[in-house]
Amino acid sequence: MRRSNQSKKAFTIVELLTVMGVIAILIGLLVPALNIVRRIAKDTKQRAQFHSIEVALEIFKNDTGEYPESSRFVDGSGNVTGAQRMTEALVGRDLQGYDPASRWHPQLDLSGTPTNAYSTNTGGTPSEQDKSLQRRKGPYLKLENVGAFGAQDLYLAGNFTPIYYNVTTQSPLMTDVYAERQVTLINGKIVKAGTPILYFKANTSYKDLGSDSGAAKRNAGFDSTQGYTTVAYNAYDNIDILNLKHIMKPTSTEIHPVSDATTSHKKFYDLITNPQISTNLDGVAYNTDSFILMSAGKDGLFGTADDIYNFGE
Repeated sequence: MRRSNQSKKAFTIVELLTVMGVIAILIGLLVPALNIVRRIAKDTKQRAQFHSIEVALEIFKNDTGEYPESSRFVDGSGNVTGAQRMTEALVGRDLQGYDPASRWHPQLDLSGTPTNAYSTNTGGTPSEQDKSLQRRKGPYLKLENVGAFGAQDLYLAGNFTPIYYNVTTQSPLMTDVYAERQVTLINGKIVKAGTPILYFKANTSYKDLGSDSGAAKRNAGFDSTQGYTTVAYNAYDNIDILNLKHIMKPTSTEIHPVSDATTSHKKFYDLITNPQISTNLDGVAYNTDSFILMSAGKDGLFGTADDIYNFGE
């Protein structure tokens, strides 16, 4: 009888170990599956955010006659990128709506000529502030659906040059849903922010993406400072953001695959080329009559496989 009990006890231990092994295998299979589900859910949320931005930009166009420009505004006090111009158009620099008197760079508006756009009591008289608020359009987006932060909030101090930033006269950046960096708001509340969303407005006079051939293909035809020349989209509209590091790795040597330090121009144009149109050797861009939105995706790097756009799939 004692031997029988010992045999039964030994069998129970083996059975338990077997069950534990099966559970471990199931967990090993389940965890990656859950991570995939979470990633898909996040990507879906990002596409939904893009849809909201697209609708907002269409309303802005209906109100003003055109989409906001995305050309880079170069100034000694700091550059304003296409991403910042989109943010201003949709929610305003102070998040209280777009001021049509804006000249799209805070330093120009501070001059008060012809009028002081986004005037505050500290930057102008109370009457100027009232006039600015009365002129406002929008906001075209609900702030709870999108984050808008200054460059210094997203990147460590000294690691966002040459993008414009000023505490009192901001030019914020709209961010994606892949929240990584903790940001302390002016009211002391701590929130999480993602990577800036890039905005490129199409130059509707052109459909193709470059007139050069050979090794220089797509590396010419755009202005390296602002505006467009002979291509549908200008890679330099947001180059100041692309030349920065990952928001969580500001001192890293890791760079965006479409930064200026790489073969960025060809890479950028390859990304936005519509493969279904093969009759043009230089390639034809997506959304040649509107705009392109870009999110760096979960990895926070522009030019990798997980990027999200407002075209394609």
